[in-house]
Amino acid sequence: MSDRESQEAVETRLRSLLAGELQRAEREYPNITFRKPQDRAGLSVVTFATLAACLVAALVLLRPSSGVPGAADAIVVGPDGLPSSIGGETVLRRPEMEIRAAQTGEQAPFLAGGYLVLDTVCASVTEGSADVCPESWILADELNASPDQSIDVAEASQLKSFVRTSGAPTVFRVTSLDVTSRHGVRRITAVVEALVWRRPTVGTMPDYVGQTKTGTVNEAFVPDFISVVGGPSGNSIVGYAPKLLLLHPRLLGGSRPQEAPVPVYGPDLTTQVGVLMPGSGFIPLGSSLVSSAPASVGASLQP
Repeated sequence: MSDRESQEAVETRLRSLLAGELQRAEREYPNITFRKPQDRAGLSVVTFATLAACLVAALVLLRPSSGVPGAADAIVVGPDGLPSSIGGETVLRRPEMEIRAAQTGEQAPFLAGGYLVLDTVCASVTEGSADVCPESWILADELNASPDQSIDVAEASQLKSFVRTSGAPTVFRVTSLDVTSRHGVRRITAVVEALVWRRPTVGTMPDYVGQTKTGTVNEAFVPDFISVVGGPSGNSIVGYAPKLLLLHPRLLGGSRPQEAPVPVYGPDLTTQVGVLMPGSGFIPLGSSLVSSAPASVGASLQP
């Protein structure tokens, strides 16, 4: 077995592990009884070890990835920011899928690319009834595309490697295309079997990120990585912090996860450049000094 195959096997297991652990944490969190906080005397080696394990799994899940064996160096990106081919296999866009949907007879699986977006049109049509209009996802030609410039991929959220972030450039392996009608409008639904590639989204915490029916923040509208601002001027982007850890600090482990440092990564979203320490701000990697200008999440600067 080659080194690349071994790495991909490990990454597949890590993605599955993180997805399962996150689902378990979300189920059990309401019933967790927290211990009385102890005096803070710094983070232990065990805490850092736990943090490192979580970070490795989270980064593997969120970083740009390809599900095609041996294709990491064979991704050709088109002018729209999406792969035009992966491992020599063409990645179709919506217009090509429209043509395939009109054809008869059995067709072989293929790769389909677009921007994975949480569908909000259905909710507005049905006056926001979650029972009538369950959450669904579409693969659009571009962000803010009109409904006729997208196809439905409602089953995508059932995939183990699915990341619930709206707006990420994504490539799926599609097994078939179904023509349906939704609210009297002809729609094409892609039946997907695997998430082959995605590029994490980077940005700031939106002023309005949507709310669920329980009034909580709809995390789908929060980018995968949030801009962290700090540095000498206090308004420079110094890196990016994973939203998974910012919105769910319990994943950092320890008895006081709210006080645990959150890792901050560079533009490649892989190289750690520092940590975001609650109450202190951004601390560069390898430095024991707290920055004079505390960092903030959700700066006005756009990536």
